[in-house]
Amino acid sequence: MPTPRIALLALVATLLTAPLLMRAEEPTKELTAAEKAENDAVAKLLEKKVSFEFAGVPLDDALKNLCSQTKVSFIIDPKISKGGKMPVIDLRIKDMEAKLALGWIMKLCDLDYSIRDKAVHISTPKE
Repeated sequence: MPTPRIALLALVATLLTAPLLMRAEEPTKELTAAEKAENDAVAKLLEKKVSFEFAGVPLDDALKNLCSQTKVSFIIDPKISKGGKMPVIDLRIKDMEAKLALGWIMKLCDLDYSIRDKAVHISTPKE
């Protein structure tokens, strides 16, 4: 029979670790070969060299420009347009891979992107 002190320590340990177990993320879904191939095709399109000059251009317009140059679809998380206002881009790029240019745009707006479902998804950074 455990002593009251050991039982109390076991209870405290359980209470302290329970929230950690509850916050565990769901396992990420494994991609099928077809989904991986689609994502790889999008990544390949982002290797294309692009050039642009954005001065006070809203993010959605900047991404439309990238879309026209790369033929990649961009999906913007609605949380990004706070109060209906998109972040504004001031950036000039000449003959740079679209992936690197997109990285600069994300850095300027403090945003992230991921490639999934045949598109580039723009979102706020995960905390």
